[in-house]
Amino acid sequence: FALLAALYSVVTPIWEAPDEYGHFYYALELARDGRLPAQETNGPGEAHQPPGYYALMALPMLLADLNDKTGDFRFNRFLENAGMGGADKNFSLHGSAETFPWRGYALAFHLARLASVALATATIALTLALGWRVFPRQPLVGLLGAAIAGFNPQFAFISGALNNDTLLALASTGALWAGLRALEQPARLRGWAITGAWLAVGALAKLSIVSIMAWVGLLILWSAWRARSARLALRAGAVIAVILVIALGGWLWRNQMLYGDPLGYAEFSRIFAWAFRKQPFAASDIWPLFTYTFGSFWGLFGWINIPAPGWFFALITAMLAVAGVGIGRALRRGQAATARRAELIWLGLAVLIHIVYFVANAIRMDYTWHQGRYLFPVIAPLALALAAGL
Repeated sequence: FALLAALYSVVTPIWEAPDEYGHFYYALELARDGRLPAQETNGPGEAHQPPGYYALMALPMLLADLNDKTGDFRFNRFLENAGMGGADKNFSLHGSAETFPWRGYALAFHLARLASVALATATIALTLALGWRVFPRQPLVGLLGAAIAGFNPQFAFISGALNNDTLLALASTGALWAGLRALEQPARLRGWAITGAWLAVGALAKLSIVSIMAWVGLLILWSAWRARSARLALRAGAVIAVILVIALGGWLWRNQMLYGDPLGYAEFSRIFAWAFRKQPFAASDIWPLFTYTFGSFWGLFGWINIPAPGWFFALITAMLAVAGVGIGRALRRGQAATARRAELIWLGLAVLIHIVYFVANAIRMDYTWHQGRYLFPVIAPLALALAAGL
C-alpha cells in the first residue's frame, strides 16, 4: 500500500486532487510564516480547518526553499465548467519546471504528499490490527480487510494527495481500535486516555471526528451501565474531555477572538454560502446522492471529474453482492461466533452513526459534500465487513 500510495503521490500532478489548493497554502503559511491563515472570502478555502494536519505537513515542507515559487498554482481557465468553453480536466496549468527533480513549491508539495502517505499507511496497519482483534480465529479476514481498504483506488489516490481526510481516517481508526480495547477493562482510565488521545488527533485534523466522539460516548455509557457505576462514566468522560480541551483549547480561543465563535462557523457559512442547498432535499435527490457517493468512494479522481472505467464499478458491484450473500449466510448459520460478536456490533454502530452524520450534512449541502471520501473515517469496519462476507 505504501508503494502504491507513494506512486499516486508522484504521478498525480500537483494541485490535481480535491481541495489541494487550499490544503497546500494553509500548510505553506504555517511553514513559511509561522501563523494560521484567517478565513476570508477570496482565500484558498481551508482556513476554517483545525491546524493539526497542516502542522504535520509543514514540517517536511521546511526542507524545501519556500521562497522559490516553482510549481505555484496557475488557474486553468479552460477547465471544464469554468465558463470559457474548455473541456480540460486539470484545475491548474502545468509546466516542465514542476517535474522531477523538484524544487521550490513543487518539492514542498511532494514532500508533504509523502508525509500523508505515511499517515495513511498507519491507517492500513490499524485496519489489520482491528481485523485480527475482532476475528481472532480468522486472521485472513484482517489481512483481506486491510487489502480492500488499501487497494481501494480512491483511498490510495487521496492518501497520495494533500488532504486532511488522511489524518482523520487514521485518528478515527485508532479511536475505534482503542475504544474496543478500553471496553475490556473499563475501570482503567488508561484505555480511555488512549482513546481520548486518538479523538484529539482527529479533532485537530477535522471536526468530522464528532461522529466517532459520539460512538466513544456510547461506549462509556454502556460500560458505566454494566458496572452500575456513574462514577466510571464521569471519570472516563472527564479524562477524554481534559485531553480534548488541552488539544483544541488554543485553536478554539483564537477563533473566539477572531470570529466571535469558537468554531468560526458563522464566518464559514458566510464564505461558503454557495455550497449550501438552495432547495430542500427531495426523494429525487436520493439516487444521485447514492451514485455520486458510491463512485467517489471507489474511483473518482482529479477534482472529482475523472471516473474509473465502467468495468471497474461493475467489478466492485459484483464484489459487494458476493460479500452481502456471504454475510447473510454467516449470520444464518451462526458463523459470526468465530468473531467477537459484541465488538462486531460496536463497529457496526460506529458505521451507522457516521453514515447518519454524513447524510445529515449531505442533505443540506450541495454535491461537494456527497464525496465518498467523507466515509473514510469508517473505512476500516466497512472493509472488514466486506472481507468477512467474502
